[in-house]
Amino acid sequence: MDATFSPLKIVFPKPSEVGVLPATQDTLEALLADTQAVCEKACQEAYQVAVQSIRQQAHEYIIRMLEQATLVRHCLFGASSEQLSAQSRLFDEAKVLVQLNPESQDQAIIAPAPQASAEDGAPTKPAQPVARGKRRPLPAELPRVDVIHDVPQADRTCDCGTPMVQTRPRHQRAD
Repeated sequence: MDATFSPLKIVFPKPSEVGVLPATQDTLEALLADTQAVCEKACQEAYQVAVQSIRQQAHEYIIRMLEQATLVRHCLFGASSEQLSAQSRLFDEAKVLVQLNPESQDQAIIAPAPQASAEDGAPTKPAQPVARGKRRPLPAELPRVDVIHDVPQADRTCDCGTPMVQTRPRHQRAD
């Protein structure tokens, strides 16, 4: 296919004289067949150009979407997983200060927190972390009632034929 092909620039075969049709039916049919062949070829080439254009647009769209997905993935997950570049290491002032003065490395920069003393009148109590995520047990003084649900003998067999077994007793609070 020509790169400069345009379906609008179709060259049809011309009769030898302008405005004069061939004298015989055979030459007229041959001229019609040639014209139909040229039209068919032009239609096929126009179709191929349209298909190629659509494929190119689809390919460009897919590439653009993949680039956007990559950019979004990088923005969401990339910053925390990538190593620092050499340029960003230049601004790490803490390491530079430690390298310049290694003796000051052992000194604490943060001021100690004020401590409550026994002389202030407040009793000192060691801080215990609050236990989280556990359910407190029910008080022992609550009465326990055993409720036994008896299943009829016909319902004690599973569909596969094995007998059902009691697993463990459960306790409930009395209201």
